[in-house]
Order: sequence, then C-alpha cells, then structure tokens
Amino acid sequence: MLYPKDIATIKERTWEIDCPEMVLRSRASGGTSYKGPGWIKVNESETILFKLYARDEERPDHETFGGGTFGKIIPDSDYFDLEVQDSTGRRWSAERLLPHSERNWAMSSVMWSGDVRSLLHRDALPGGSHASLILRFFTDVDFPCNTPTESQTSVAGEPSGRSWAMNIAKFTAAGHDLLLDKGDSLVAHVTAPRAPLAAGLDSRVTESLQFVFARRLWWRVCEHFEAATYTAEVRSGLAEEPRTRLQRPIAMEPGDVRVWALFNRYFVYVLGEEGSEPHRLSQFIHSAIEASAGSLQALALTLSVGIEGLLRTWCAELCTPSPEVREEVAKARDVIKESSVEKGVRDTIAGILGMMTGFHAQRGIEKLVNAGAIAAREADAWKKLRNKRAHGDLLESMDFQVILDCCFALTVMFYRVVFTIIGYEGRYTDYGDGAAQREHPKVDLQNL
Repeated sequence: MLYPKDIATIKERTWEIDCPEMVLRSRASGGTSYKGPGWIKVNESETILFKLYARDEERPDHETFGGGTFGKIIPDSDYFDLEVQDSTGRRWSAERLLPHSERNWAMSSVMWSGDVRSLLHRDALPGGSHASLILRFFTDVDFPCNTPTESQTSVAGEPSGRSWAMNIAKFTAAGHDLLLDKGDSLVAHVTAPRAPLAAGLDSRVTESLQFVFARRLWWRVCEHFEAATYTAEVRSGLAEEPRTRLQRPIAMEPGDVRVWALFNRYFVYVLGEEGSEPHRLSQFIHSAIEASAGSLQALALTLSVGIEGLLRTWCAELCTPSPEVREEVAKARDVIKESSVEKGVRDTIAGILGMMTGFHAQRGIEKLVNAGAIAAREADAWKKLRNKRAHGDLLESMDFQVILDCCFALTVMFYRVVFTIIGYEGRYTDYGDGAAQREHPKVDLQNL
C-alpha cells in the first residue's frame, strides 16, 4: 500500500523508491527482457522517471525507441512494459513505455531510462464488500463546505488548544457518498453503494468536478479499495495549469452547497458511459476551459462552435425540419426537376432546397428560447459572434464592452444547453446580467 510518506513526497516532488529488481520487457514478438536494479522517482516537473541498470547486455552504445517514421503512429512493437519490486517488497508495473538505452562502460552495464505516465501497484486487503476510491489532485480548489474539521495543538506533549475549520463538503451523488477535503489540496473520497466500482469512476468524478469548478483537474494519486484488493495508481503531472477565465456555472459562495445538486445531475449523466475515456459531453467542457486560457477571440469561437456541436450531438431533431416540411420540400424539388429550367440552374436550386431539410443550429436555438431553456439575448449573442468568427472576421471591429457582454452571454448559453441535455433543474449564475442568480427550468427535449 501507499504510505503517508509516499503521498507527501509525491506531492513535494521528491518521491524516490529503490528497486532491487526491475524487468523491462519489449512488446515486440520475440522481444528481449532486460533485468537489473534501479530506481523510480518524481522530478521537479512532476514527471515519473525510471532508470534500470541491466548488466552484461550486448547492446549498442546508444539506442532510442519510438522514433518511428515521421507522421506515422508508433507501432506497438516499439513499446516496453516495466515490472519492478521496490526495497519494501511492493510490486509496481507500467505499460507502453518508450525508453532509451546507453552503455555505461565503467559499470559494464546498459542503462535503460525513460518517462512513466502511470505507475500501478496492487496489494491484498482483508476481505470485505466495501468499494471506494480516493483521488488526490495536489491542487488548491475553493468550494462551499458543510462539515467542519477539528485540530488540536499541543505543547511539550500536552494539549494546549483546539481549532475548527469548515473545509469539507459531504454529499451524495448517483448513490455514491462523496467527501471533498480542500485541506492543503483537493482530495476526493468516493464510496460506492456496492461493489464492483463502476468502470472509469475516477474519470467520471473528475469530469464532474471539472464541470462545476470550470477548471482543468488531473488527479496524481488514485487509491481503489474493492473487496479484497487494493490498487494504487500514481501518475505523472500535466503541464502547468493555465490561468483560465471561464466562469463556473454556479458562482460559489461560502456555505451555499446547492452546487452539489448540479454535480449530482452531471455525474448521473456521465456515469452511464463505460470505459475510462472522457465522456463526449466532458470533451466539450474541457475545450471551453482550455480555450478560456487564450484570447477572447479563441473563447468566443470555442463557445459558439461548441454550442452548435452540443446541438448537433444531442439535439439534432430540434435543428431539422418536421416531416411535413421535408415532404413539401421534396415536392418542390420534383417540380424543379421536371421544369424546363436550364440543368445547371435546376441543380443549384435543388441543392438549395436540399439544404432546407438539413441541420440548422438556429432552428433548434429558437425552439430552446421558446421553451425558456435559453434567453433571447443569449441567442442573439451566439448569432452575432458565431457569424463573425465563422467567416474569419476579427472581433476588434466591435466595441470591447460589447465583446465582453457577448462572451458572458455565450458562457451562460453554453452552460444552459448542457443543463438541458443532462436534465438539470435549478440554480445557475447569469454572467450576462451582472452575475444574477437565476433558476433553470426543467426542459423536456423529447416534446419540444
């Protein structure tokens, strides 16, 4: 298992484990295995590194794997898997590594080294039916809490005082009990209603937190407790988190825990997706977060195109004409086809008529406005910025305050389309109207 010292040193970027036994295996058919002692550690950039000293191996003076052919996917045969046993007897494994080797003539060995994206450790637990996980993000996040923690100080071994801090949020989402501790950094404790844990549960929890916090999150340590098995995964960090300007869907205030109702609704929606790959909806959220680290132009384009993508993916029927309209258009095309109009003109008119039966985001947006799912001024902002950016126009031609107003309105519209997709009903923050607190209605997409 991971010890408290492991957690602390991983966070401090000083984690290092000695490994008397390491095995590096090629994935190539008939590939070679390389064995020897070495180490694994985390460097200042939060990258996990390994080094293996393979003795008495006939290798070139220097070799690197994964170079491949420019523009081509690296073949699986270029990758290696790593298995190690550290000095405390714990076993670790890592997959799909692209190491490089270099001969150490002084030690008569070949040194293999490289980066590790993810390191896995499994251990036995006393039998039980519980199923839970702990996600450690090693980043500070502020959020409304509903549970205090107590700390006791002592002097010379004698109690000298107590203090309390409101730094824990407890709530239930999709039948899972969640405890978020913001302490020194964000830690999420998740207890499932039953075993086994849902596949990709760590990803779904992270995606839901990213949505309500409107920022990129990447857990560094994940601990699974399931029946008689303990699994710990340690990951390398990502590039430094950029400073983003995307506002949260609900502006969080101390003690106001209504945001967790939104977390619950989003979590319920994405939890139905199997596997560890990001949910399609979360990919749209992630794109908006990342774009907000750039220029206002980048944010405006990502939000406006993102709204159209949301509609195309989840609300396509709203954006296409009714069967009756399509039937009338078909009649018109038949009339044009049988007419005496020159063929080139006939084909052009038929193409225009065909476009009338296709996807048009504006059609769906108008229906959402009529249903109260979005506001008319939000739709106007989308139309204004979408048309400008889609045709390559620069926003500098617009008054800067107008640009800001439109971007805030687009942010709210983006969130409200997501609310509608996931079936959320409740509070949100209207940044297009001075950050006023409003209520999003329940919208039945099937009956619009």
